[in-house]
Amino acid sequence: MSNSVLVGLVGESPVVEDFPLGPQLARRLRAGPWDDRIVQVEAMNWGAVHIVQGLEPQRAQFERAVLVSCVERGMPAGTLRFGIWQHERMDALALQDRIYEAVTGIVSLDNLLVIGEHFNVWPAEVLTIELEAPQTLFGDMAMIIGEMGGEGVPIDWSAAIGFDLLACIDAIESATRRVVAQGARAALPWEPRSLATMMPLEHWNVMTPSFVTH
Repeated sequence: MSNSVLVGLVGESPVVEDFPLGPQLARRLRAGPWDDRIVQVEAMNWGAVHIVQGLEPQRAQFERAVLVSCVERGMPAGTLRFGIWQHERMDALALQDRIYEAVTGIVSLDNLLVIGEHFNVWPAEVLTIELEAPQTLFGDMAMIIGEMGGEGVPIDWSAAIGFDLLACIDAIESATRRVVAQGARAALPWEPRSLATMMPLEHWNVMTPSFVTH
């Protein structure tokens, strides 16, 4: 069995250093160390179709995939949840709607799971680490940056946004390292991720943030 693991930051934003899926987290994960594992950390900040096309040539390479994302599933902001993808296939008509949403540029963990399943890009074990974020997070951060007026001004993001972003980065890094090393054997509160847990499509909502996914 391969000892390579894919870590995908689904909705990584390079704009704000302290964003939970931002540059600080990406640097930490890419720096390792990962013991004897080969870990490929990918910024998946595009629609699912584009991501899946990039993964197709590597479909047999990975022992497991760990997908880290911000989501909106109705939990308190800052909540971390852990999912095990059940490898369910969506029917053709529903899948076409998901593909349509993906090509409009909306980044969605759910869409990535089902579209990747259709094109057989996933290894046997696909695990998710999901951070609950409010839908207004990107707009709130953009407004705060504008109000601060210029670069080089420190911003207390936790106070401005209402939950501790740096603590979220620490928690995501720690959980990712455990899941990379142990997979579903890691002692975490795992939940099934299946068609039954998919959030509704949102392609009619043009204001959906590109990095807050469902």
